[in-house]
Amino acid sequence: MKKVFAFIVHEFKEMVWITLYFLFAFGFVALIKFLVLSQNKIEYYRVIGVLAGAAIMSKIIMILDKTKLAKAFKEDALYKNILFKTVLYTVVAVLFVWLEHAVKIWINADYNWAETLHEIQTHRDPNQMALVISASFVTLLIYNTFGSIREYLGEKSLMRWLLKAKIKE
Repeated sequence: MKKVFAFIVHEFKEMVWITLYFLFAFGFVALIKFLVLSQNKIEYYRVIGVLAGAAIMSKIIMILDKTKLAKAFKEDALYKNILFKTVLYTVVAVLFVWLEHAVKIWINADYNWAETLHEIQTHRDPNQMALVISASFVTLLIYNTFGSIREYLGEKSLMRWLLKAKIKE
């Protein structure tokens, strides 16, 4: 029982930090979208979407981090590992966004899958999808960069390095 509890506590601690990072990142994107739309007098509030997106993204990353595929370039140059993981995570995240929209349309509109796919293809705003892909890529690039550096330097070394005051000579 202690092992199960320790595992749950470990997973929770790991997920909290990742979720907070994505909550900040997605909240920033939502803020930009809110400001742009409010200039045109369009109301936009997506707090629940930001919370859900951050939680889902953090769990996707936690799962993918444990796969062999995510570790394919672990022994190569750091930039290869960072770029590969960023592209992999972005593709998976975009697939989840796409699947979420497909399921919503499929359930609400009583379409078959072919009609659902056609509906997404014809009515999905390509600019919004480009925003989702680029925001996901940049957010994941930053996450993977710091994660890879932390892994390379050691768990606490990155924090000491970032927070340590520079000594004046």
